[in-house]
Amino acid sequence: MKNSITAITVTLLLLVTISVIQAQPEGTNTYSVEKGDVIIEVNGNKIVKVNQYQKLIRHSNPDIYFKIRKTNGKELSLHAVLKNRVTCNARFAIDIAHNRGDGVRVTVVAPRSPARVCSLVTSQE
Repeated sequence: MKNSITAITVTLLLLVTISVIQAQPEGTNTYSVEKGDVIIEVNGNKIVKVNQYQKLIRHSNPDIYFKIRKTNGKELSLHAVLKNRVTCNARFAIDIAHNRGDGVRVTVVAPRSPARVCSLVTSQE
């Protein structure tokens, strides 16, 4: 009986995994913002201070375009759809801190954050 339950569970996990893979359009590039990434631009505005970033997120349309610098120094242009919330942290569901130099450093990314499912923006878009 225990082996049957294990086999059914594995089968269900495989079906779910296959469904998720098939649901993504071919050629879709996504990125999940990570702790340590630095947000350096939001909607074309270079980020200098935390309160500037918070104001931009709080007053932005749901669709935002932003640039990050990963911990390895590589910069990425991203698109995300914000949650319909009042506060900055609730809309993007990340916590940030001052960064030495430019931008704001990501310190926490919530499990269901829009920052976990960003689209990479290429120059062709």
